[in-house]
Amino acid sequence: MKGGLSLRKFVPNNISYLMKLAYQIVTKLNELWVRMLHCNYKMVEACPHSISRNACSSVWHLLAKVWEQFRQRLYWSLGNDKFVSFIKDVWIPRLGPLFDHLLPNIEVSLHMKVADFVDASGCWKWLELNNMFSTEVKEYIAACHPPNDAFGEDVCFWQATDNGKFTDKSAYNSIVKNDSLHNLNGWKEIWGNFLPPRIKHFLWLVKHRKILTNCKRIEINTDGAANTNGSWSAVRGVLRDSAGNWIEGFQRFIGRGSAVNVEFVGDPS
Repeated sequence: MKGGLSLRKFVPNNISYLMKLAYQIVTKLNELWVRMLHCNYKMVEACPHSISRNACSSVWHLLAKVWEQFRQRLYWSLGNDKFVSFIKDVWIPRLGPLFDHLLPNIEVSLHMKVADFVDASGCWKWLELNNMFSTEVKEYIAACHPPNDAFGEDVCFWQATDNGKFTDKSAYNSIVKNDSLHNLNGWKEIWGNFLPPRIKHFLWLVKHRKILTNCKRIEINTDGAANTNGSWSAVRGVLRDSAGNWIEGFQRFIGRGSAVNVEFVGDPS
């Protein structure tokens, strides 16, 4: 969107639309179409760690590819804790996943819920937590209420907006925010100077990483042959990188033809 004509890039834009669908599947659990998807793909949890299936539609296959990216952009408000993973999901927004804050040599199953660290009296299991996290992290945990059935269902929110609600724009920006092509720095300097147009265009190509450097060059060598008796002919070739290393070879039978025809078919230009 930045540094050009305010047009979105296709791939991040498509991913943002898939995330919108994913958000609806996670949050609109009472909708008939969502319930049908949960039943059809046997989704026991509202937001499982993976939705990959061997037999699924093309849209579901694409959705499964971006599911992990989508989950990383959610955070949870704890209720009765039927869905929230203790160390994988974000339920303390300032910390992110607790997996990143575990002390060395500590292992916790990804399938353990937050409720698994609450005792029968409804308090945190500090005997276990003391061995897992630093004092600072434990202070954040202590500031959170333990899961309780009285709080109702867990509620998920979208991290990229202030109100926690999903928007296409916030999803797109969260995907491309680390992409240097969408950083304003450098674009005004390229077009707002008095350099010749061809120099500006060259710098624009450099900024877009479109300059074909030697490391990206591929050499194609082809040859052909024709039988003088039956006029049967074929072509073959090889692809090599800039260092001369073999990448891939090919060959093709082209039927009857003269040596001239073979040269035309085998000429990569």
